Amino acid sequence: MKTTFVATNAYQQKEAAAIKQFNDLLAANQSISLKKNNKHIFKERDKKPNLDLRHFNHVISIDSDKNIASVEGMTSFYDLVAATLPLNLMPQAVPELRSITVGGAVAGLGGQSSSFKFGLIHEMVTEFDLLTGEGKVIHCSPQSNADIFYMLPNSYGSLGYILKCKIKLNKVLPYVKLQYIRFSTAVEFFNAMAAAVKASTVDFIEGVSFAPNEYILLLGDFKPTLPVGETNLIPLQFPFFKSIRDANVSEKHLTIKDYIWRWDPDAFWATDQKNVIGSVLLNPLFRKTFGPTILRSDRLIKLGKLRNRLRKKGDARLIFLESKRKEALIQDAAIPFAAAAEFDTWLAKELNIFPLWYCPVKTTKPLGTYPLYNPESEFVLDFGFYISMELENDMEDYHYNKQIEQKLLEYHGLKCLYSDTFFSESQFWSIYNKSKYDQVKTKYDPNNTFLNLFDKVINKP
Repeated sequence: MKTTFVATNAYQQKEAAAIKQFNDLLAANQSISLKKNNKHIFKERDKKPNLDLRHFNHVISIDSDKNIASVEGMTSFYDLVAATLPLNLMPQAVPELRSITVGGAVAGLGGQSSSFKFGLIHEMVTEFDLLTGEGKVIHCSPQSNADIFYMLPNSYGSLGYILKCKIKLNKVLPYVKLQYIRFSTAVEFFNAMAAAVKASTVDFIEGVSFAPNEYILLLGDFKPTLPVGETNLIPLQFPFFKSIRDANVSEKHLTIKDYIWRWDPDAFWATDQKNVIGSVLLNPLFRKTFGPTILRSDRLIKLGKLRNRLRKKGDARLIFLESKRKEALIQDAAIPFAAAAEFDTWLAKELNIFPLWYCPVKTTKPLGTYPLYNPESEFVLDFGFYISMELENDMEDYHYNKQIEQKLLEYHGLKCLYSDTFFSESQFWSIYNKSKYDQVKTKYDPNNTFLNLFDKVINKP
């Protein structure tokens, strides 16, 4: 059965208006920069956004026989999930933060705890319509304009903008049973995760570490009902990261909706601040009363960005009770699974970075299929860094970000480019395949309407 939400002619009218808006900007010799309601690029932009595609934010249709959703490019995963769950469906993987858009997750990479089976979001997208730098809309799939179809993942808007696409869905059950399996050493933890990935008998796999002797493997399975006498965990009322860390808890049940958005109310552990703001955000009465309005990742991200701007001006210490300079360490880095334990040991010993999030990711297509995302390994482990680190007086700005980047080069790792990025131009293009990128860039954006990928994502002094 196919459920349609947006009529074909209504979409066609929006597309025609978008093309006109784009070409009017080009005719006025204006550089193109996309307006967004929420920005997941964690760096300041020089260009003022002027292309407004924010109304391309609807689910167009859901085919529950073929398990395919047709969605507009700026549809948030939160809205997509809201449309699919009543049909007992969900995207094969859902990024953990509510305001991430489908088009953004393709162009900027995204995945979650089911990615050990299904890969990253771009591997679940079967086709898309792309607004190119020439002001044209082209249809892209493995059979049509295949070169840019495979080049778009990790291109961050430097090749064009997705106006609509089709994404694969899976059947779901109402609940997820989540097991918390605890380990005191990294070796035991990574061995257990590798075994779970290899067996693939569960529906979800991820992990968290809070200290060098505190690793938790999280294994999730769909369940049709709650066990008799069991109550489900509600992350909006009780933080998910606190449940994980409670040594007395070995399993929990969540509704499928609460499981999908388990990290969202606290943006992982962004509410765990050692100041008055943190004490308010973690207060049970506050969460119950104001949680639905305040405890949302999009709003917490804005609060974090405000703090980082205040830090740069030297105005954050009084408000946030910070005695030292701090560096925001917001990164996702993919390491070949075989090197994950060694990389983790280096992080713990040299940088003492905790907490860390771990998400195993399978590459479902042959290696090299996506030139800007080639992890050189069928299985990689995504290390998620979502904290602030204190800087000693003799440390330069972005000390930790730069150290991690150099280690990624050593381990043949990749990083998501939404974060602060400092590779030299030669290092960058040794990772992200300049020759193939330039071919596609020249073909579809011959006048360089969009910034080159390196110029767009690299922090300039």
